[in-house]
Amino acid sequence: MHYGIDSPTRCQIDALAPTGVPASYTGLIDSHPYAVAAVRGGWVVADAGGNDLVFVDDRGQVRLLTLLPPQPHTVTADDATALNLPACLVGATYNFEPVPTDVEVGRGGALYLTTLPGGPEGPALGARGSVYRFSPRHHDLRRLATGFAGATNLAVTPGGRILVAELFAGRISTIEHGRPSLVIDLPKVASVEFYRHAVYAGTTGDMTEAGFSGHGSVVKIDTRW
Repeated sequence: MHYGIDSPTRCQIDALAPTGVPASYTGLIDSHPYAVAAVRGGWVVADAGGNDLVFVDDRGQVRLLTLLPPQPHTVTADDATALNLPACLVGATYNFEPVPTDVEVGRGGALYLTTLPGGPEGPALGARGSVYRFSPRHHDLRRLATGFAGATNLAVTPGGRILVAELFAGRISTIEHGRPSLVIDLPKVASVEFYRHAVYAGTTGDMTEAGFSGHGSVVKIDTRW
């Protein structure tokens, strides 16, 4: 898989070199199992390092289900100003790595997953997290929505409603007409689950440059779903 800028110019290569961000590269051999869901005969693993979903059977054999596509972003003048980048990067499309953060099983065995944008995770380039649906039966991967600010976790209700924890927006959202729609504001929310007509969410401590400090919490939100 190819990431970065297709055919970058010398100016673009030189501009990105001090940041440690490669101008153009292929994926590395890497693995970071980040989330897991139980399915018949084994488990589905969201691999944040491999940018993929893999199936692990009861004997420990691993099989690739799907590789997630790059996440393109076209650099604007505002982006360049915010990140202190030269003008030669304005208008360039950078293909970021997709970073899966959670996987859940929905109706009919469909798999739902959240991704981070794989580049600056803060607000500098806007809300770029996404939700995908993958059908193992038809081997079909489809992006359902994008525009989430830190999509770190999701839940799927028995009725098919998708709930997304947006860490950097401090809220839980659902998807309506292909776009994020607010369910409830919840600062520092990092995870979400649904059980018996209630939403359960986990929140983190305070984020600092050194990591997290303070205490997190578990919150129950009653619904009519």
